[in-house]
Amino acid sequence: MSIHLDASFRKAIAISSIIASSVLLYGCSEEETPAAEKIVKVEATAADPVIQSVTSSIYSSKNLKVKTFPNPGMGEDDEYLDILYPTTAFQLYHSLRDWEETPEQLAEFVKLSVSPEVNVADVFRLGSEYQDEKDEFKKRDLMEKIAAETRHEADKVKGKKLVKFYNPESHGVYLNIGAYDFDLKAFRIDDCLFSDKLNYTKEERRFEQQFRGVEQERCYFKTTNGHFKVGFTGGSSVLLKVEDETLAREIASKRKELKVKVYGYIQAVEFASSESRTILVAPQKIDLLDANRQVIYSSTI
Repeated sequence: MSIHLDASFRKAIAISSIIASSVLLYGCSEEETPAAEKIVKVEATAADPVIQSVTSSIYSSKNLKVKTFPNPGMGEDDEYLDILYPTTAFQLYHSLRDWEETPEQLAEFVKLSVSPEVNVADVFRLGSEYQDEKDEFKKRDLMEKIAAETRHEADKVKGKKLVKFYNPESHGVYLNIGAYDFDLKAFRIDDCLFSDKLNYTKEERRFEQQFRGVEQERCYFKTTNGHFKVGFTGGSSVLLKVEDETLAREIASKRKELKVKVYGYIQAVEFASSESRTILVAPQKIDLLDANRQVIYSSTI
């Protein structure tokens, strides 16, 4: 059976691949950053050094809103939404939150959507128009349109919580595999995206530039704008057990080239302020893929 994609859908796919390659990371030190990613991490270290998560004390309890979810169990592969696609996190956040956000808050949020993302969905295009509009009455009209389009986008993923994270490219956002632990007979995902450390101790803060990977404070990536972050939770405890020495040697020899694919579910959505919204993903399964995009290892968490 052949499948025909219309022009707008093909365009959306092309745009999503561009954005996935330029996803911004927050919180990682520049020393850990591969050369291909340095340019996208600079803004984060300068303007938004470390974005804290649910247990953070930097927000007052009256402002912090959090909705958490239990593990719904593993689904079929086609049930997992691509979290790196530019509309996915936006849709899920608004579908799953149980608090109200005003049309003005929504407009102020989406006005920061970056090009070429504005061409992916009407809500982002309207946000760009809102940003440029000077007439106050027209701005109010746009607020209502943005609110309606936000509901429309949220309805597209109603009832869904399963997501997958996978970037097959050598640039953009991806996860690093750590060295083999001979005592545990396992690998870890050694990356600040998988860190559960929310705050350095006073002593650790003195030497924070020396920390690498999962020893760092948790960092986040974004797919829409600077006020919306996506991260993982529970990553520090993930062990990829490999007792077979032949397979362990293969993974160790290729770990700089292997790509990590994460299947998971939305564990929490957070609203800390109009300038900080977050989605947290809990891993369910991890695949390691080789250069031919073949799975050479798979582990259910």
